[in-house]
Amino acid sequence: MHKFTIRKPANMESVLAQVSTKIRNGGGTFTGSKTRGDFSGSGVSGFYTVGDCIEITVVKKPFVVTMSMIEARIRDFFAAA
Repeated sequence: MHKFTIRKPANMESVLAQVSTKIRNGGGTFTGSKTRGDFSGSGVSGFYTVGDCIEITVVKKPFVVTMSMIEARIRDFFAAA
């Protein structure tokens, strides 16, 4: 299990909608709200909770993919939203 945080955007609902669309368009699943949710795709699964920041927890990943690669990809989803 790996946890990291992302700065919470002012337009949280809009950003989550865009992240959800990107994940689903890539064949993954995304369910949740502006306070908590779950995601999975390409062998990666996890959840997020929102407080003062967004805390992402990755609970499953492919053996051959590094956690830093997964974290960078998730950060890209939020940065591009």
